[in-house]
Amino acid sequence: MKEILVKLNSTTDIKDFVELTNVCEGSVTVYSGKYVVDGKSVMGIFSLDLSTPIKVEIDGLIPDKVKVGMKKFIAE
Repeated sequence: MKEILVKLNSTTDIKDFVELTNVCEGSVTVYSGKYVVDGKSVMGIFSLDLSTPIKVEIDGLIPDKVKVGMKKFIAE
């Protein structure tokens, strides 16, 4: 399992993030405060408070395309 903090600043970021997570074979879980949603769900992500970074857990093999694409979302 890989755990990262990401920051999604726009609807385009959310769309791109979900496209990347859907490439993963395993589950992608997103945590924001007390809320937990499926990281492969656009509606789930939109329901979260995105004013702060969110924690993302990816289970299973992470394709290189996802590793490279996620770099732009990593919270610093």
